[in-house]
Amino acid sequence: MDNISEAKENQKLPERRVIRLNEDFHPFDHDVNLIVKRTFSQRESPDFDALETRIELATENDLRIPIDMLLFSVSFWQHGHTVLPFDSEKGYRIDSDDFNLENRIAKLNRLGEEKLSKFMDFSKRHYELFVAGNVPSLIENAIVKKVSGDRYRFPQEKLSLLGKLRLLLRLPDESFEAKPFEPSLTRGDLWFKDFYPTDSGPLSASTDGLQSPILQLIMQREGFNILLPDDPEKLKQIKMRFVLAEEKPDRGGEN
Repeated sequence: MDNISEAKENQKLPERRVIRLNEDFHPFDHDVNLIVKRTFSQRESPDFDALETRIELATENDLRIPIDMLLFSVSFWQHGHTVLPFDSEKGYRIDSDDFNLENRIAKLNRLGEEKLSKFMDFSKRHYELFVAGNVPSLIENAIVKKVSGDRYRFPQEKLSLLGKLRLLLRLPDESFEAKPFEPSLTRGDLWFKDFYPTDSGPLSASTDGLQSPILQLIMQREGFNILLPDDPEKLKQIKMRFVLAEEKPDRGGEN
């Protein structure tokens, strides 16, 4: 790919691209972004690669939030937690049952633990989408305040604003939305964990009526992980926009 640099140890990363609320942008189009390729190491696990786009979200009152958008390379993933927008036959199939609590419980019980916990193997590499605030920069820029030890919190006025933040993910045939994961937000971290269909809103979440711990884990979530193909031309098609919840973004006339 053009315009992709490989991050070396102790190398200074590129400046963040400033993105404003309600601004459409293509995070993984290497023709307009400097995308960084990074290698992550985990104890007792193989190293894995990621592509990263670094942005700074300009919000109200001149608040600027450093956000990392990463594509983590994966070779397999659990069926029940995952949608593949460019290859929908392989992932979880979202339908109207997922937006009614009783119907969703019945659907998960019908599909069963074995199918939903099965790991999907891919002949070609895929990427898991991960969007979160950059914690060191949040601390360095005093966006979060130290509470004690290594514990941090957002000041109340920032917490109120960030709680209303929504990330819109637009793809050629469908669109998703994510909101900050509340447990992380209350700990001074910004993480867009669950992606759900934009038009339908979050999935009905509850563990009532499910005996299986695996099905309970799936049912606790309001959305899914997003897996994307290792295909530069398809990644170029991804469009994002940050909005506030009380705003009603225009969904017409999209390219």
